[in-house]
Amino acid sequence: MDSLGYSIDLGCGAGMDTLELLKNGWEVLAIDNNPHSFNKIKAKLNEKQLAKLETKKESFEELELPKADLINASYSIPFCDPKFFDKFWSKITEAINRNGRFSGHFLGNNDEWATRKNMTFLSKQEVLELFKEFQLEVFEEREIDKQTVLGTLKHWHIFKIVAKKCK
Repeated sequence: MDSLGYSIDLGCGAGMDTLELLKNGWEVLAIDNNPHSFNKIKAKLNEKQLAKLETKKESFEELELPKADLINASYSIPFCDPKFFDKFWSKITEAINRNGRFSGHFLGNNDEWATRKNMTFLSKQEVLELFKEFQLEVFEEREIDKQTVLGTLKHWHIFKIVAKKCK
């Protein structure tokens, strides 16, 4: 199978999205600040998938991104310090090719963690403003009480986005 294109998984963590992208024929640049994530991902791949994977240990604040057809950021963008968010978001939008896509999540102002000063939380209007040069294909806003990956209950305010870059 030929590649569907070049994708970037920002804050890949345990690699769930990276693995899906590779299984579906994408070339993937997996980025995380924790280099131990990459060994866990690589252990689950065959040789053909490994050949389509590149990994990069880097923080969002220092990030340089190549051009991509898809940038995925599942629950990772809120962990960007608000002082660096505008620059970080500019790098993301500049890296997405015309007709390329962004998929990911943002946390809203009603999220239980919204008092954390080193994380980025946005209003619905602020999220929509980020995508003024995109066609929104999925825009879902949810507030729900459920467990974190560490098993503690919290109130979530989540924006789920899939958007196609038009300009």
